[in-house]
This record gives sequence, C-alpha cells and structure tokens, in this order.
Amino acid sequence: MTGKHSYYTIYEGHEIMFHVSTMLPFSKENKQQVERKRHIGNDIVNIVYMEGSAEDMVSFSPSYIKSQFTRIL
Repeated sequence: MTGKHSYYTIYEGHEIMFHVSTMLPFSKENKQQVERKRHIGNDIVNIVYMEGSAEDMVSFSPSYIKSQFTRIL
C-alpha cells in the first residue's frame, strides 16, 4: 500500500480510485519518486487542476506528462 489516504467513489456501479499526487508519499532519498510514478504513470486518465491566473495556466503543457499509458489529446 502506498500512502494512507485517497479519494474513492462508486459511479454507476464502477469503483473509482483517485490517485492524488500531493497525497502520495514523498521521499527525499528517491529522486525519481518511483512510488508516486507507479500509480500516476499507470493511470489511463489524468486530470490536472491548476490554480492561479490565466497566465499561470499557459505555463502548463500536457507534454510534461510522460507515460506509455496516457494519451494526450
């Protein structure tokens, strides 16, 4: 098990577990953050929430997400 907390729901009979990156354990010793990537990198859908001004939103590019599973549309 990675972490102690997560968000979970059942929607139309489907169980959904949300992997919230800021809730996954962070390790200073592990520069690649393998424990975090193990979950986020294998997710089919990634939802990115951003706070701030419109100028802050421009600084994000979907190409920042590197995964063999996630499709960038």
